Amino acid sequence: MTTTLNPLSQFRADRFGVNSKSMHDICDKLGIYYSGDASLEHGGLFYEKDNWQKYGYSSAVQVSVDDGSVFITVGSINKPKDIASALSCCGLSIDDKTGDVVCEHDGSVVAEKGSDNYDNVVIESLVAYWGVEQEYCQVCKIKNTFGEVGEEYFVDGSKRVKMSDLQGYVLSQYVLPNVR
Repeated sequence: MTTTLNPLSQFRADRFGVNSKSMHDICDKLGIYYSGDASLEHGGLFYEKDNWQKYGYSSAVQVSVDDGSVFITVGSINKPKDIASALSCCGLSIDDKTGDVVCEHDGSVVAEKGSDNYDNVVIESLVAYWGVEQEYCQVCKIKNTFGEVGEEYFVDGSKRVKMSDLQGYVLSQYVLPNVR
């Protein structure tokens, strides 16, 4: 039996003092980092940095929507000793003199060493290069309620979730339990 959920009733941004549907605004308020489109229907990456400096990893949830499926990957991003390859795949490098992350094309500073943004650039470059080290991945098929017309939804186990509720569902079921 499949039950239809209203996950936004489980996760309500206004409970956290957020009056926005933007993933960036919601995650800023929750203290979670988010990289991606304002709408999660185009994919995104959630991560924390509490363990990054001390232990060398960051808990993460990555969402991808492709080929009629929603892929929700829960895992971690691990900090290697050498980040040069990951930065290079994004057109970046470490300046030998300052330690800043710079653009390989013109040498402009992208993130100053020691800044909060520095770790974000490194983490997101590592994800672009290696991806999230997967603990598990939930693959949910996207379907239509009435053939080719009607609202799209996806099925996660026995739960049927409208695509328009993807943000609230992913936050309540995957991000908050794993990235805080």
